[in-house]
Amino acid sequence: MIVRARNWALGHPLVTLVLMTVVVMLPAIVAVASNLFVDWHPTGDMSLAELMMRGIPDNPPLVGVAARVGRDINDQGYKPGPSMAYALYPVYLAMFRSSISVIVSTLVVHMAGVLATLFFVRRWFGWRATVITALLLAVMVRSLAPGFFLEPWNTWIPVFAYTLFLVLVAGVLLGHHRALPLAVAVGYHCLQTHISYVPLVAGALVPLVVWLVWTTRRSGAWRRPVAWSTAVSFVMWLPPLIEQLQPGPGNLRRVWEHFTNPPDETVGLRAAFRALAGEFNLAGPFVTGPGRDPTDDPRWWGFVAFVAVVLAGLVAWRRHRDRQLGRLYVVLGWSTLIGFYATSRVFGTFYDYVIRWSWLLAAFWMVVSLWSVAIDIAASRRFTRFGVTALGAVGLVLGVAG
Repeated sequence: MIVRARNWALGHPLVTLVLMTVVVMLPAIVAVASNLFVDWHPTGDMSLAELMMRGIPDNPPLVGVAARVGRDINDQGYKPGPSMAYALYPVYLAMFRSSISVIVSTLVVHMAGVLATLFFVRRWFGWRATVITALLLAVMVRSLAPGFFLEPWNTWIPVFAYTLFLVLVAGVLLGHHRALPLAVAVGYHCLQTHISYVPLVAGALVPLVVWLVWTTRRSGAWRRPVAWSTAVSFVMWLPPLIEQLQPGPGNLRRVWEHFTNPPDETVGLRAAFRALAGEFNLAGPFVTGPGRDPTDDPRWWGFVAFVAVVLAGLVAWRRHRDRQLGRLYVVLGWSTLIGFYATSRVFGTFYDYVIRWSWLLAAFWMVVSLWSVAIDIAASRRFTRFGVTALGAVGLVLGVAG
């Protein structure tokens, strides 16, 4: 009986995925563990995050942390919603509301995003895609650690949630319609936590729901997932709506007016291309870590190498026409276009955290490209020219990163 239980544990997919998540997140786990007995006190935005959690349940937060919204500090707005506080709260409460529990809860939220991503990738796309995804996420975690995992900063909290969002959107496109409410919940969490995700999430969800209703209008298969998504939307937007209906201009109105009538000039298409060329780059931050500003000159050889890997994946996909990969290409292509336009509309000081979502898109472009090449190699039992280019370029960068 004991032997059978051990065999089940070692062979059960969920156990394997948990172990993979621990390996992927090992630098983050070590970073957090080394600070468990340090006298740590949050300041700035981090202190506001803890104050929001301390208000639960007696004074539950209705909006997010402070944002660069409004004319001045006396008219400052906040992030659209409080989902970050509620996501961090369970671990914070379990650890007796101590300040150090803020760091632990931050790690748990990131790990949950990685685990859920790997879970749905394995369920819908198989183990090959899961291993490649875990490899690229491990590279990114190594680039982010340690600081990223030690601060409950709202610009960083949605990063791995956005990874899950991309997978869920692709799953809905593949016919897993019941994933729509979860995609809505995760997407709203991202955009409530940081405004930079608003165009990315809304630009994906709106056409996704329209596509689902149109393609299943005769069978009526859209009714239940759309109904549940509506319920999720009501619950998640109820706190901001309550705040908006209170006396005063309201935060949602303040945010809307700030971004529809920006106080500064936008950076434009050229600056957006230069910024994203530095992010979609085999020598970019998702591999080498933060340190460059969006206004810095990108490493053009790294951008060319990145494009070569993507082209290799597309050429390989044309040979095998894998339907699952096709849906992922649609999601990534559309999200990249939205991200490019959103980047061109940035105004004010152009900080790198405004486009931190690009790390995830860059990593997932590598995932689908390498996955596509791997399928082609397995089918033809030979390396194509593009396959050699893709694997060689990625292997070189991972070797340097290591």
